Amino acid sequence: MSQAYYDFSLPWNFGFNYAVNYSVSYVNNGTTGYRKNVTQTVSFNGSLNLTPKTGITFQGGYDIKARKLTTSSVSITRDLHCWQMSFSWIPFGYHKSWSFNIGVKAASLSDLKYDKSQSMYDNMY
Repeated sequence: MSQAYYDFSLPWNFGFNYAVNYSVSYVNNGTTGYRKNVTQTVSFNGSLNLTPKTGITFQGGYDIKARKLTTSSVSITRDLHCWQMSFSWIPFGYHKSWSFNIGVKAASLSDLKYDKSQSMYDNMY
């Protein structure tokens, strides 16, 4: 008897995190006092192996108080037998950038590689 469905078993993992940070700082701006600050963030991360030699990892989050997405990234890696190739991308935020790398896996030939990247740090304001 044949199976009536396709087996989508891909190695993967996924994580989810909620964090609360409470801090008190001393403020001296003419009146002595303390400033209380509460931050809340939700973050996620994960990875997925599309094939035995190709993988994707990702991470991101949300700052609840600031109502903004936190720095998020996506990376893709590919094992090319004797070579390793990777691409990383941070699509938005202060660290907006991308990078591409391909290089020999052998440690004795680690200088045989090609790196290309671009960072865009001018979008802070």
